Amino acid sequence: MTAPSVGLIEQMLRRRPVIGAPVAHGASDHLKRSIGVFQLTMFGVGATVGTGIFFVLSVAVPEAGPAVIVSFIIAGIAAGLAAVCYAELASAVPVSGST
Repeated sequence: MTAPSVGLIEQMLRRRPVIGAPVAHGASDHLKRSIGVFQLTMFGVGATVGTGIFFVLSVAVPEAGPAVIVSFIIAGIAAGLAAVCYAELASAVPVSGST
C-alpha cells in the first residue's frame, strides 16, 4: 500500500528542468509574439491595479488625508520593482506557454 502512494507523490512533485524545455526559436509549435511594449505595459498596470484601488481610497482618504498621495507613490515604486522581477524571470525562461 505504501509503494503506490510513494510513486504517486513522486509523480505529483516531479518537475521538468528549464534546460530540458523547448527553446522558443527552435520549437515548431511556439506561440507568436504579437503585442507590443505599450500593450504589455498597460496589461501589467491593469492586472496590478485592478479595482482594489477604489476601495482603498474610500478608506484611506478620511484617515490620512493628503498623505495618501505619498503612500501611493511609495506603493507604485514597490509595484514597479516587483514588475522588474517578473520581467527578469520572463527573460530567464524564454518559453511560450505553460507546458
